[in-house]
Amino acid sequence: MVETKVTVLFDGEDDREVSHICLREESDPDNGCISFLSPVGRQLRLKNLGEKTSLMIPSGQLDVVIENISWDQE
Repeated sequence: MVETKVTVLFDGEDDREVSHICLREESDPDNGCISFLSPVGRQLRLKNLGEKTSLMIPSGQLDVVIENISWDQE
């Protein structure tokens, strides 16, 4: 899962967010790089394309659909 790019579609909306899953020392959440050890990173591990899931974030629950998973080549 490290060095992958995960695109989530917010359930019921047309908004998307792309997260780059990285190592802890490369983490930069403000720029979309989240550690695979972070709470959201751990929740995204082993999810499948098209899977609906609820991410627990500090402000509550966020319902998303895993829209794309790809190898991060950046």
